[in-house]
Amino acid sequence: MPKRRRKINVKGIIRLVVILLVVSAAVYLLVVGNFSNTEQTYNLTYDEINVEDHYKALIIRKEHMLISSSTGTLIQVANDGEKVKRNQRILDITKSENLNAQGLTVTVEDNAEIAKYNIEQLELEIADLKIEIAGLIHDKNYDPIQAIAQELDSKIKRRKMMMEGVMEETYNETEVGSGELEVGETQSLETPLAGIITYYVDGYENELTFAEVMQLDLEEVIKLDIEPYVATQGVIRPGDVMAKIIDDDYYYLIILVEQGDQNMYDLSEDLVLEVGSQEISGYITEVIPTSNQVAIVIKVDTYLEGFYKKRFVDVNITQETHNGLVIKSSSIVNTDEGIGVYVMDRYKKVSFKPIKVVVHQDDTVIVKEDVFYQFIDGKNTRIDTVGISDRVLLDGMKYQYDNNLN
Repeated sequence: MPKRRRKINVKGIIRLVVILLVVSAAVYLLVVGNFSNTEQTYNLTYDEINVEDHYKALIIRKEHMLISSSTGTLIQVANDGEKVKRNQRILDITKSENLNAQGLTVTVEDNAEIAKYNIEQLELEIADLKIEIAGLIHDKNYDPIQAIAQELDSKIKRRKMMMEGVMEETYNETEVGSGELEVGETQSLETPLAGIITYYVDGYENELTFAEVMQLDLEEVIKLDIEPYVATQGVIRPGDVMAKIIDDDYYYLIILVEQGDQNMYDLSEDLVLEVGSQEISGYITEVIPTSNQVAIVIKVDTYLEGFYKKRFVDVNITQETHNGLVIKSSSIVNTDEGIGVYVMDRYKKVSFKPIKVVVHQDDTVIVKEDVFYQFIDGKNTRIDTVGISDRVLLDGMKYQYDNNLN
């Protein structure tokens, strides 16, 4: 009998070929993707660092002006900068026969005009943003909501500061004394409250208060040249400022940082502040956008040498610990999308991711992880960035040049 020809299992062969192709592709991706580019890419790692920056800080404090109700020759009993108790004798006024001699009363000069925010306008802007968010939700257009919500939050914070500032009285004045004296009569004056006494004023006491400062353009304020001067010496008359009492329980330091740098500061974060040779501590109470920068409000309850007559101080601010991802400087490129790096996925596909540099360290930088915020066209915008699982190209400039990218 003739031999029967064996039937070829075509489906089995096709299945085997497909399996071999899949296995080969997997091996290729595993080997090539993980091993052939080990020198061209690297994994990101965490680091913890202390961040130190230098700023000019505006001091906001509680100030109580003492106004004369009498005419006479003023004699200072308490020393400038002395810590005084309530009802403590601080000044004497004596009225003599001849008061024709001019005293050294200094009149307050007109202050520079400082732009102010309008709370009513702010209320309208907040209402418009809420309407805009509601419309996006209705249209199921969710992508822009995050950035608009951040802008809304910033404006609500500024309104809150303005409203709370009105509630917190940081400026007061009291007429001290019992009126006009007889010739030869001396009157001792007592302070109506405890604090630090100073005979220096600067003319901005009623303007740079906690209530007012949140309505001001802080970028203009920080540029002011404010020098204290002695309030009154010699002959004094009703209505003259004799001294002021500074509340030293707490005060605020306000610094301005560049837009985007607010990512380095978190609400309630503890900071170490170095002013000259003195080291004090404080914590962040508010982060509020200005026209072009961001204001960081730091509350301090530690005595600062000489702060009672200064309006500005130079401070070095050290954050206790800051976490971030480490990126090699050679990876960083500038593109039309901003500063960033190129990352490679497991399929060897390369894409660009923007970064926010926190601090430079030798040939590396520390950057924010996953997301950071940046003010774009006045809006605090969410920016997605690198994460711990990303593999970053070592030589970003070379990749950019080889692929003619900008």
